[in-house]
Amino acid sequence: MKSIAESAPSPINLTEIFISLTNNVSSRITFGKSYQGKNFDIAEFVHVVYEAMDMLASFSATDIFPYVGWIIDVLTGFNNRLEKSFNDFDGLYQRVIDEHLDPDREKPEFEDVIDILLGIRGNKTGETSLTVSHIKGLLMNIFLGAIDTSAVAMVWVMAELIKKPEAMKKVQEEIRNCVGLPLDLSTCKVHLNYTKSTH
Repeated sequence: MKSIAESAPSPINLTEIFISLTNNVSSRITFGKSYQGKNFDIAEFVHVVYEAMDMLASFSATDIFPYVGWIIDVLTGFNNRLEKSFNDFDGLYQRVIDEHLDPDREKPEFEDVIDILLGIRGNKTGETSLTVSHIKGLLMNIFLGAIDTSAVAMVWVMAELIKKPEAMKKVQEEIRNCVGLPLDLSTCKVHLNYTKSTH
């Protein structure tokens, strides 16, 4: 909120702001903390997420021609882009997993997703056996599923509200009544009837 207010009246990039927001929420749930500003550039992360989403939607000749398509993928640079995208995410996930495996790490009050997954990995009595690669794959699903889709949905909602000023006014009024001015989200129990019904 502060970064949006500080940038007024200049234009803002809502996609970058919402990706930053969903990244922070996903990071706190998954990693136990936010990595923004800690050797972690949000603009770079946005680029990495977009590159991964672009790779998922791109044409891969190997998908169409399994035996010879790899040649086309190598010549077009698709394999290099795929490898770079994988390495970017893999490095981030490995750094976070290493932090969680550090014996000197301060134990958090609540376990995060990585703590739970590492606990399952350490439990050798069950039928399920997780490796670090499995954990990284699950983290990839969480991040690409949560960050991009949530950010795109919020940008779409904002675009729709901008096109309908009367709806925007009602939503703003409802949020201000709930949160109050100055904004204090810590005391608000969110019951936004109009906002919920306009989706």
